[in-house]
Amino acid sequence: MQKLISPTSSVFSYDPRWAEVRLGAEPALYYMGASSGFFVDQNPIGDRILAPASDIEVDQSVGALTLTSSAKGEPVEYVVSAGCNFDRLIFALVHALNVSGLTASETDEKIDVACEDGLIKTCYITRVFEGDSPRSLRIVCKDDAVYVVIPSPRYQARVTSLAMNGDELLIGTDDGLNMSRVLSLPQPILVFIAGVVDELREAIAR
Repeated sequence: MQKLISPTSSVFSYDPRWAEVRLGAEPALYYMGASSGFFVDQNPIGDRILAPASDIEVDQSVGALTLTSSAKGEPVEYVVSAGCNFDRLIFALVHALNVSGLTASETDEKIDVACEDGLIKTCYITRVFEGDSPRSLRIVCKDDAVYVVIPSPRYQARVTSLAMNGDELLIGTDDGLNMSRVLSLPQPILVFIAGVVDELREAIAR
């Protein structure tokens, strides 16, 4: 059976505690560092049921990801078409992980990104290994603007500039504050986040 998918929304997450990466919403595709393999969640709205994925191919010239997995014991070929640049960033990361794998570090950040209708809505960056209350930095798109939010102590400002300089995230705000954060991430995910920052910078310019 072949399943054709043109996603209207997508998610990405990286959790270094389990060296686990989620790459998309439909199909819910995971890369598990412990087994150096990809899996498709057969039950994305409940407890995960992961089925191994194989024959993973990315064709960026046409914006397509193909892979084979199973559903209810039957083989399924998934063909996912990129509807936006975020999908292409996901596809590029799938290819990179398929080629070189992933080496997680206990100092890595936890990353969560959500995209809807071709626009990145949220990007959460969290330190999970520093104390009992990890410091979270959030970039949120709402009301045709981009904001940076730090939950504790509470801070929110409109973002006026955003860039990556190597592994350093640089943020300028409308209240005159310039902040930076060095990101500890595996190289393939750092490249992906640089692409996310480029997309968010375009949103600021609109």
